[in-house]
Amino acid sequence: MKSYLLIVFFFFLSTVIFSQEYMKVENVTRETSKGIQQGFLITVKDADFKTVQKEWEKSIKDCKFFDVLKKSESKVQFSHQGDEYIANNVIINTISSTPISVMATIADIQEGIRVIAFFQLDSVYISKDNSKEETYLATKNYLRSFGIDMLQQTVKSHLESQENLLNDLENELSKLQSKKDDYEKSIG
Repeated sequence: MKSYLLIVFFFFLSTVIFSQEYMKVENVTRETSKGIQQGFLITVKDADFKTVQKEWEKSIKDCKFFDVLKKSESKVQFSHQGDEYIANNVIINTISSTPISVMATIADIQEGIRVIAFFQLDSVYISKDNSKEETYLATKNYLRSFGIDMLQQTVKSHLESQENLLNDLENELSKLQSKKDDYEKSIG
């Protein structure tokens, strides 16, 4: 059992360490409700759609206690229109200290869950061509970090389910061992 847990632990650790290789953020140009825009695409392998959807909304809203005290027009305004998740007045400090608008589509595809996100700062969509390099790289890193977090949650969930399965099998083995001992006593 210890060797199994050790193997699972190393699997989890290697997934976390090498997850950046799997979290390639691509530049895309796609049709949105606001026309054709430049954005970023990331695919999270083996993730659960509902979990990614919930975590995306949570990461964008990033509600803090002091948001309750803000005026309603300065709070994050989150809406879901068609297949797009739109958030206005978002402050992502790693990207900009001023509010930005974020638009994303989340889709369940064969390879996993695909997130395409568009970040609008000062009426311009952040891209390699339209933005400062620091802003572009910070946006790309923000989406990569989100993808890595989702991959870690996916692996953790898979690990927990495998540990539960192992516990069930160990309990069954224990019961079978007990029955074997009873049968050996009755034979003797």
